[in-house]
Order: sequence, then structure tokens, then C-alpha cells
Amino acid sequence: MIQLRYSRSGDISFRTHSFRTPVGSVNRGRIKTVGPLIDELVRIKEKLNFKGNRVNMCLDGRSAFTKTIILPPLNKREQKMAMQIEAEKFFNLKKTEAVIDYVFTGLSSRMEEPAYEYLLAAVPINLSESYSLLLKEAGFHLNSLEVQPLSVMRSLQYCQILSARKKKNILLVDLGAESTDIFLLSEQTMHNYRNLNTSWHSLMQNASNNNASNNQPDCYHLAARQLAGLIIQSLEYWFEKSNRAKTQPASLYLCGGGTLDRSFMQALQKALGIGINVFNPLSTFENINSRRNSDNNDLGPLYATACGLAVRGWF
Repeated sequence: MIQLRYSRSGDISFRTHSFRTPVGSVNRGRIKTVGPLIDELVRIKEKLNFKGNRVNMCLDGRSAFTKTIILPPLNKREQKMAMQIEAEKFFNLKKTEAVIDYVFTGLSSRMEEPAYEYLLAAVPINLSESYSLLLKEAGFHLNSLEVQPLSVMRSLQYCQILSARKKKNILLVDLGAESTDIFLLSEQTMHNYRNLNTSWHSLMQNASNNNASNNQPDCYHLAARQLAGLIIQSLEYWFEKSNRAKTQPASLYLCGGGTLDRSFMQALQKALGIGINVFNPLSTFENINSRRNSDNNDLGPLYATACGLAVRGWF
């Protein structure tokens, strides 16, 4: 959780909090047990004294249907209508049955006439309503519900990661506690996105199970090679599908819980042969007092999604 607020002087004040999701309460983005989640959210709200009760929330990419859509030039109203038609066609979800969102991913090279590519994401409306009711019971009000990867994209845009590297491909890997998101980006645009049902913890667990010597450095290398293989596989598929020339990404940005383990990051850098940077959106806020500097440097990469939600509507 992160709360941001503009002050009159133009500075930004913020507060953050992270907590472990109660075991068994959420599975692949779907709420299974509401009681422990409500209790935890109520406790956090009372303890931190957050101002207001309206919140933006992002759903795990694993709970969504996604599809690349190609459309001719359309205005905003026509785009929205077209996306609703595409969602019904591909996901078998009617307008009244789904919450849809989409993001522009670039000009299409697969059409003779001018056309644009979008990533369309949709979730069943009962899933959205379950989160809205959960938040209401905890004393919050759902302001907006997004589907990953839009929130992380907004964090990148806010922190100007992409604009500083125009015309160069970069990779962003959000290595979370339950799943992993991989993004290929350049020129302030997301070209491709993939959600993997694997995590930093599961990678290390699989490596440990397949490592007869149970040597910790060997586990790091095995886990890093497995993730590197998935990243390379994604890149090869994306380049083949788009007919773009295969080029080595200029750099890789890593965020999520995987950044807490420096040994794993070093092993991944060696496996990929690409320089790895830590994406920390909290580093862009200037009013961090010295007492909190070390905490924000260490935990900032955990807030890539939360930061994107917090700055929603700012630009």
C-alpha cells in the first residue's frame, strides 16, 4: 500500500506499508477466504491512520484474460466500443459480465493500412465486485480497479525510465511472491507482456529440489537459469511474432520481492548476460527523510504496482 499527496509547494508526501497476504485467502487473484483479509485491512487502516478511504486496486494478471488486438485509427468512444466487442468475441464475456481495460502497445507492422496494437485485458465482473465488497467491509471504497500490467506501466512513465532510453529495447521483470510479469518496452511504449505462474520462491524451491548437492550457490544458479530461459523464450516468440529484428535488450530492470535477494540477482545477470538495474519508484520522491532512506532503497522495488496506482490520473 502507498498513499501519495501533493502539497501546496508542489512536493509530494507519502506513506507506505507492506503486509503478507493471509495464507489461503487469495488464490491466483481470486478471493477464497474474506475474514482474515478484512481483519488485516482494518488493522492497517487503524494503525496507519491513512487519510480518506477511496482506494485504487490492481488485480493479479493471472486472474485476467489478455489478448493483443489490432484496430484501425479510432476515437476514444469507438475504441471503447470495439474493445467491448473484442472482449465478447475472444473471452465470451458480455458487457454486463466483464470489466475491461486496455493499453496502447504500438503501431502494427502486420497490416498494410495504418493500424494500432493494444493489449486488451478483461476480468469477470463478479471478481471485481468481490474486491469492492471486501474493501467496503474493511472501511474502504473502491475508486478504480485496474488489471496488471497497466499499473506498472504507469510507474515506469512517472519515473521516466522509458523516455531516457528512446529507441532502445528494455526488459522489466516484476518478480513477485506468487507470479512474475515480463515486459518488453521502448520509446515509452509497452510492446509485449507475459504473466508467468512462477515466483522467486517457487524458482528457488524447484532449484533446491533438483539440486542433489543442496549447495546454496548452485541453487541460485539453477533458479536464475530457469528464469533466464523463460525470458529468452518470451523474447524469441515476441520477435518472431512481430517480424522485428532480434536485438539484445539494452538493459533489464527488476522489481518485486526478487530484488531482496542480491545473490539471485547476480546469478540472473550472469545467466542473461545483461546488466540488471533495480527499479525503485520511491527514489523519485524528494522528501524522503534520512531516517527512512535505507528502508526505501531496500523495499522501494516492492511498490512498483502500488506507485502506479497512486499516481493514476496525475498525468
